[in-house]
Amino acid sequence: MQYHQQVENAIKQFGQSQNIAISMSHGASVLSLSDNREIWLESPQDSELFIVHMAVKEQADFQAYQDFWKSCLLYNSHISLSQGSWLSFHRETNTLRLCVALPKKFIDKDVIQGVVDQLVILSKEFDRHLHDLNVNAH
Repeated sequence: MQYHQQVENAIKQFGQSQNIAISMSHGASVLSLSDNREIWLESPQDSELFIVHMAVKEQADFQAYQDFWKSCLLYNSHISLSQGSWLSFHRETNTLRLCVALPKKFIDKDVIQGVVDQLVILSKEFDRHLHDLNVNAH
């Protein structure tokens, strides 16, 4: 795709600004945060989107929590809380993930930094937001 090299350069510059080497040789890379959480960067060659995501709930029995899922759907519909992110379920890792996708043509190292920072902040506020949504829904 036409913006693939632009994204590769932005990721390399972002990595240099963080003093880490980021390899996107398989179209994705995982960044480890200081609190042992991970942020995934994905740049599929067959897509015009750059995707960043991280787990906000891990290894849970999600089938047992109907109110929890309702709150997740409410979260996805509250733009002021989600700030353009959305929740998804990743079957292979049994995790609930907070995701952001942006057109590759807008990606540079500063955008990557901003999205990573935004996801970290949103993930730290996630449980409180879901609780507030669930309480206000009743």
